[in-house]
Amino acid sequence: MPPLQERSLFLLVLFALVFLTQAVERERPAQVALDLFWLALSLATFGYVFIEHEEIAFKSGIVTQTDMVLGVVCVIVVLEATRRIVGWALVVTALVFMLYVFYGQHLPRWVGGHGGFDLDRVVTTIYLSGNGVFGVATYITFKFVFLFVMFGKLLEATGALAFIMEFTRSLVGKYRGGPAMMAVVSSGMMGSVSGSAVANVMVTGSITIPLMKRVGFQPHVAGAVEAAASTGGQFMPPVMGAAAFLMMQFLAVDYLQIVKAAFIPAVLYFIGVLAGVYFYALRSGLTGLPRNELPSIREVVREPQGLTFIAGIGLLIVLLLLRWSPVQAVLRAMAVIAVLGVGIAAVSMFFQDRGRFAVRAPAGALTALKKGIQVFEGTGRDFVTLGTAVACVGIIMGTILMTGLATRFASLVIGIAGGNFTIILLLTMFASMILGMGLPTSIAYIILALMVAPVLVKVGVLPIAAHLFIFFSGMLSMVTPPVALAAYAGATVAGSDFWRTSLFAGLISLPVYILPYAFVYGNALLMQGHPMDVILTTATAAAGVILTAYALVGDLKDRAEAIERMVVFAAAIMLIAPGTFSDLIGVVLAVAGMARPLARRLSMANAAG
Repeated sequence: MPPLQERSLFLLVLFALVFLTQAVERERPAQVALDLFWLALSLATFGYVFIEHEEIAFKSGIVTQTDMVLGVVCVIVVLEATRRIVGWALVVTALVFMLYVFYGQHLPRWVGGHGGFDLDRVVTTIYLSGNGVFGVATYITFKFVFLFVMFGKLLEATGALAFIMEFTRSLVGKYRGGPAMMAVVSSGMMGSVSGSAVANVMVTGSITIPLMKRVGFQPHVAGAVEAAASTGGQFMPPVMGAAAFLMMQFLAVDYLQIVKAAFIPAVLYFIGVLAGVYFYALRSGLTGLPRNELPSIREVVREPQGLTFIAGIGLLIVLLLLRWSPVQAVLRAMAVIAVLGVGIAAVSMFFQDRGRFAVRAPAGALTALKKGIQVFEGTGRDFVTLGTAVACVGIIMGTILMTGLATRFASLVIGIAGGNFTIILLLTMFASMILGMGLPTSIAYIILALMVAPVLVKVGVLPIAAHLFIFFSGMLSMVTPPVALAAYAGATVAGSDFWRTSLFAGLISLPVYILPYAFVYGNALLMQGHPMDVILTTATAAAGVILTAYALVGDLKDRAEAIERMVVFAAAIMLIAPGTFSDLIGVVLAVAGMARPLARRLSMANAAG
């Protein structure tokens, strides 16, 4: 279909789902009638564009009275649906941008004042073009993101989530803080595909948080570890919570370049979180799970669900590495998962009861069909939130493009910072955290890519480094008070205090506050430059994030230890920072800060034989 027609059809179906699913859950006829009224408005406004797309393209900016009325209705319908599904945060943001369009001409030029726009121009941009509600965000969401949401649901339906949990339990369960390490590894693997840190906390956290509490983790720590791990899953290739495909469009680069650049920072983040878990368990005297409760890796790997997971994820990665399009790669991976899932179930049923196989086969086929329907239904329900938010983001995108706000914002930030590069980075990180508050991963990235990334590009930052910087910074809002949605979800599952949970989540996630500066100042962490530089920079940065966890996590025994850990923290910053000189300083500081604790532990070990 032509772009405007396919995108209007997508939003028509999506908004029909929004209002119909709410209508069937109502008890009072008046509420049902109101939902059906909103449904009729959404069908009218999106159906009009679907039917008249050729005429709209032909008129090229000429707005009729019908266009005007339906354009206003479209904005109202999108805001109402967003309020119902996503909440007020995104609605208020969109309203602020709309107020800026209509009244920004009264602002001084130096804070973003513009020449003013009439309603015709606003309707044309937001409703009748590919720059607003039907813009690139909508296109990417239905073209790429929907399929990866379905991919995650299919993995879950075929037992892949259970396999990941069992595999990580057998792998790290015996170590200190084993259940917490299990949470970190499993959430990193599932979080990349899920596209939502909050959803990942609720799914994997329901298993990992009780296990952590059982071996002695305080409730707020258990919730915080899960929140930090699930947030990190959004950075982790190959999917990066769908942000990888959005970056492809904004940067106009190959998918592999995005994955290659994001891989080392994502791994370093998880190394830091794992180190934090270990040092907390060590200083708290915690142990792992009893060995008699842990399955062997060999047993877990033999499970058929493992084959489904490895084949599905493996094929997806291989096809992407072979430069297949993401759509073709994920469709084939889903086909393999579905075939293997059905095949394994049939073989299992045959060997369990050969005599009754012919009788039970129809029942097995019916079960497979029901699971397939559940996958589609679950995908639709999960996708409604993201799709509705994307339409609202289209309103914001339209106003930014129409007013040139991104360029004005860049000039404003650079002016406030006085051209100082470090202050510009600090301001852009703070702005990214504020703009990312309360928003899903993909939505936060789209807004930041439009508003904040141009600031960094304008001062000479490599474009891919600029986009990863704002993406990592935007995700910080998931674990940083006062919003910290991932930490809130973790506190809910753990039954802990939100503030204690979010503060510890921010503490254990500290590498993500530091690493973006490292890969902006030196691009070796993005696999840019000589391989030896990449290896050395990665090694010193890994040491730095481990020392960060050592310095910050766990109780202090005395004032001397507090000073030592402050020195170690300074060493960690110097090691993460790129450059030979800073690495040498980091090594010296690390030796100074670690000398007494290491000597004490060696003495204790010798005394114990």
